[in-house]
Amino acid sequence: MHKRLALFIVFFICVHASTAFGIWNYERPDGNTSALRGCWSDDTVSYAVGDNGVAFRHKDSAWTGITGAALEGAHLFAVHGTPSGAVYAAGYRPGPPRFDTNGDGQINTDDTQSRHGVIFRYNGSTWEELNTGYEPESQFFASSFVGIWADDDSVIYFAGGKKLSGNNEAPTGVLLSYDGASFRPLAGTANGLPTINGIWGNPTHAYLACSSDTILKLNRSSSVLSFMKTGAYAVNYRGIHGDDDGTLYAVGQATYGYIFRYHATNGWEPMGIDRNDTPPIYCIAKHGALLVASGSYGKTYYLDREQNIWKEMLVGTQSHINCLSVAGNDLLGATDGGELYRMTEQTPNTAFILADPPTSIGTLVDGTLTSEVTLYDFSLGDIWKREWRFHNGNHHAPVPSYAALYSHTASGVSTALYITGEGGEESNRELRIAHCNGCPPHVDITNDTVTAYIQSGHTTQNALKELLENSTAVSDVYVRHGESPWVISGKEYDSAFLTGGREDEDLYINEATRGDSDYLAVHNYKDEGTFEPNLTVYRENIAFLGGAIKIMGRRTETKGPTISIVDAGATDLSSAAQGTLGNSIKITAKPGARGNICITLGNEPEASEISSVFMGSTLYVSIHSGVTSLGELITHLNDQEPISEAALSGTATVTQDDIWDMATMENTVILEGGENYVASAYAESNGSERITVTIDSGITTSRDIANAIFNTRTIHGDDTSDRLVKELELTTPEMVWKLEEHANETTLPGITTETASTTVRIVDPNALNFDHSPTEAKLQTTVAFNDTSDASLDIIKWEWHVFREVSTGYETKAAVESETGAAEVTVSDLGTYDIGMQVTLKDGSTLHMQKEEALAIKGKNAGDNSLGGASGCFIGSGSDG
Repeated sequence: MHKRLALFIVFFICVHASTAFGIWNYERPDGNTSALRGCWSDDTVSYAVGDNGVAFRHKDSAWTGITGAALEGAHLFAVHGTPSGAVYAAGYRPGPPRFDTNGDGQINTDDTQSRHGVIFRYNGSTWEELNTGYEPESQFFASSFVGIWADDDSVIYFAGGKKLSGNNEAPTGVLLSYDGASFRPLAGTANGLPTINGIWGNPTHAYLACSSDTILKLNRSSSVLSFMKTGAYAVNYRGIHGDDDGTLYAVGQATYGYIFRYHATNGWEPMGIDRNDTPPIYCIAKHGALLVASGSYGKTYYLDREQNIWKEMLVGTQSHINCLSVAGNDLLGATDGGELYRMTEQTPNTAFILADPPTSIGTLVDGTLTSEVTLYDFSLGDIWKREWRFHNGNHHAPVPSYAALYSHTASGVSTALYITGEGGEESNRELRIAHCNGCPPHVDITNDTVTAYIQSGHTTQNALKELLENSTAVSDVYVRHGESPWVISGKEYDSAFLTGGREDEDLYINEATRGDSDYLAVHNYKDEGTFEPNLTVYRENIAFLGGAIKIMGRRTETKGPTISIVDAGATDLSSAAQGTLGNSIKITAKPGARGNICITLGNEPEASEISSVFMGSTLYVSIHSGVTSLGELITHLNDQEPISEAALSGTATVTQDDIWDMATMENTVILEGGENYVASAYAESNGSERITVTIDSGITTSRDIANAIFNTRTIHGDDTSDRLVKELELTTPEMVWKLEEHANETTLPGITTETASTTVRIVDPNALNFDHSPTEAKLQTTVAFNDTSDASLDIIKWEWHVFREVSTGYETKAAVESETGAAEVTVSDLGTYDIGMQVTLKDGSTLHMQKEEALAIKGKNAGDNSLGGASGCFIGSGSDG
């Protein structure tokens, strides 16, 4: 199912001419098949560049190719315009540099690099390649440029990296600036920076997203680079953007995709993404007040600022989105599939349905035009119910239930019964085939169970079919082996559940949330016309606390409880872990579970002083056994996190001047007893509910809080049914909760709904037609085709096939495509042929029709009575005599 959906999305988007998913519009520059890597826009014009030197400009609602000879062989990753009107693109070109870097009149070919960075400038009509002036031996030579940013003064920054050897997979960062006349180096290999993947700036600073968990800040006035501590997440940052208040956002990839936020007081911290398996994220942009991030497989997210969480939005592609740019009132994304998507509104789209096919030719069934249409749901979020309305005119008959029951014949051949129940919800019941010794076959209906009693191995399947169809529970039974007896399995009876019955075929409600079939609906549309089915999705009662805890409440239409986090007060209520090292030094950790650690001493005779390192939950302390004193060890331990106090124990018979001898002392201690304080309380007042969670700010963790919320009950007892919330999930790694850094209150909003709709057309078979000429000819002819279909079909592409049936299937003798509705094709082999026409509509649908025996190619003398009636095939296959 998932594979089918994926393939169908790709097919639909490739042929669609306008809107893809809701508010993102699909665009493809004519003839482009190369991946697009970079894009940039201003209020009037957009640019996109990519592999194989492709470059495009969008102006006056159309994309135009602007690739020039200078771009030949280049692979472009970035493009950016300047206030002065110049546009710059950068990337790499395989092979040695093309510049005379040493001034000897010849191009330098002694470079060992497999590629070299290239920069181009576009003046509105032509591209020119710029020479940075740095030869391969220079620390400022780049193997590739991958990021560009320009300020309001038309100073351009080019970011990339230099490979230090042919197999170097981690190029060293290179950063250059350009004022329109000359290049200026800002960082090279001597700086030891990782590859710079993205750059964004403001009037005072530029920020660099780098590999190896690195983000850099460039002071633009002093050109000083400084590291911004990000934490140990092993992320390769790909893009960066900022708000006007100085808040920064960086996106990247490790195994999954990550988004981080920077505050001057808090530093960098991971943000929650409301999705369990986030693929790598490559780019980020700000569209008005809306922050949007995109990456692998077209996955795109927006920041819900009120809930402080990133949520998924629909775009309509499975291609990787490599860049985002603000194009006037739109947001533009370019993909490695060579297409672009344009977001025209600032409201994220999270509900969408798709018809397969949107337009189809009806088939007469019992005198009524009928066509089966599958509706796919691509809506996002925690959906627990889907309510489909097909809006099929006056057709509101009950829908029957259905089941398949499998067994084996007496000879061991697989067999089956395909059972259609009566219509309506009452037809959803269990069907049993049971053995009855000595009694005549009969059907018993008890509550929701229908039991057919037969003589196993003797009652034929045709007899069983008649027995069931004569009951009031089953309307139709199809048997696979009618004359074979039905053999009941070794158990007491065979059983299947008739499901899918409902009262009104125009309404289908699915409350399941597991399995592929829950995301689609199949409907047999009846009558010719245009219909507008819609889907209402019901989402769970979800709230986010501080962007770090996802809370799912009960399914109520009214608001759920308000959840508040408060501090226990000035005195910490968390207990502290303790232990005694070597029966001599009593160690007390800081309050909380963070103090439950192991401390292990190791001998390091060559060390001049005591040193420590944390590995996991163990603090390894290196001393000089027989030399280090207890006083020195105590002083060192008091400087280590998370130790609060280390001192001689009250029972110790030693002094601080005594020497620690590892051979006679116990050198390991486990500090135990540290617990994080957290307590929850439920209260109800004036019809509103509240859960108050009391913590030690700076000690209690997000996981402690989540567990406390989950275990809060309306009454305190052992019954879990009185829990106020159904599920909780951490959306960021477990963190220590500091009240001053988080939003500490949220309210469960109640279940929410969203509606999506689409259009389905059922057309008469006569709406699709064509003329062709001639209908017969001798030896060879050119067949002219002319479409005569109804103009309202909106056909954008035609295909004609001339074929005939042969022993191995069908043989196509000629085929032709057209975008005008007329075409010609030459057919030369003798025979009688069918002609098929397949058309592609503007909405992505494919329709086809066939005219049988529509063309006959005969021998030269066919029909000449002087030959005594010899067949044209015989004469045409001989000589001219």
